[in-house]
Amino acid sequence: MATKCSLADLQKSLGHQIQVLRKVKKMSQRGLAEKAGIHFTYVGKIEHGETNMSLETLKGIVDALSVKMSDLFERVEG
Repeated sequence: MATKCSLADLQKSLGHQIQVLRKVKKMSQRGLAEKAGIHFTYVGKIEHGETNMSLETLKGIVDALSVKMSDLFERVEG
């Protein structure tokens, strides 16, 4: 049976995976923000699990990172 996790835990795990992928791609927060169409300070909040982003924002991030959304969620613990 799957273990339930809190929304905060899920946000932190997702944000961490976005940060890992961004660093693997050798992108700065500012570079990711520009490609995703969001403010660079928002990227930091996402990576630290401090905000609940919209699906539109998430889609912009995965497109900017050139990854599939399903691949991102496979890495998220939750």
